Amino acid sequence: MVLQYLLKYTDEDNIVTAPEIVDFLEEHGMEAERRSIYSDIKEINKVALMMEEDCSIEDAGEMLEGDADDELKLVVYDPHRKGFYIKQRHFDLNDIRLLAECIYSAKFVTEGQAKRLVEVVCEFVSEHQAERIRHNAFLTDRVKTNNKHVLNSIAVINDAMSHRMNGAPHKPEKVSFKYLKHEISNVSNEVERHHGDKYIVSPYALLINEGNYYLLAVDDRYKKPRTYRIDRMKEVSLTGEQRTGEEHFKDVDIRTYAQRVFGMYGGTK
Repeated sequence: MVLQYLLKYTDEDNIVTAPEIVDFLEEHGMEAERRSIYSDIKEINKVALMMEEDCSIEDAGEMLEGDADDELKLVVYDPHRKGFYIKQRHFDLNDIRLLAECIYSAKFVTEGQAKRLVEVVCEFVSEHQAERIRHNAFLTDRVKTNNKHVLNSIAVINDAMSHRMNGAPHKPEKVSFKYLKHEISNVSNEVERHHGDKYIVSPYALLINEGNYYLLAVDDRYKKPRTYRIDRMKEVSLTGEQRTGEEHFKDVDIRTYAQRVFGMYGGTK
């Protein structure tokens, strides 16, 4: 509980005092005193170093005894501000900020999904830092998809392309889906192409271009490579039919091919 509190509310700019930790624990029905807080934090640092260095708890204690500059400690005491804070984290604040911005710049996730994913990455920084990241990320102005099933569609496509599934060998297979387009008379409304008939394709790569996710696949009907915007796909499912069309990509670099396609057609279909 002490470590959770420190992880959530402290960083190098924000400390908490021993009395504040005591108050927090008492609010959650646990009795504590200042001296026990210092003892708990000492043990937290031992265990954290033991796990990081893969050593015994005794060896970790000895290493910390010689750690005059607090280089090895997870929880550090600042004598000037008279409080504790978490010093080491798996991710730098700028790393998390960049991840949050990447999530918000992605057009293929909905606004709600983006907010949820930003909350996930914010678990790796303190609450004070997370507030700044949320503020910065929410200021970005991006056009987002309304298709809530994009992430599920991507998962199905990845399964289709996989050479192993559920721990067993798997031959890449075709996927089927319905494809949407905007109505000419009402661009905000989407209708199914081909009168709702399903597309069947052999998937080969997932591509990102200008914030949109695309599937590069060989179309069963025309036997040619095509790109499909995944946020325009619905009811994506595995067919159980083995993938075909390898000859189209046998001697082709996917990256070069994709650059040529997006350069010619702007990535849309």
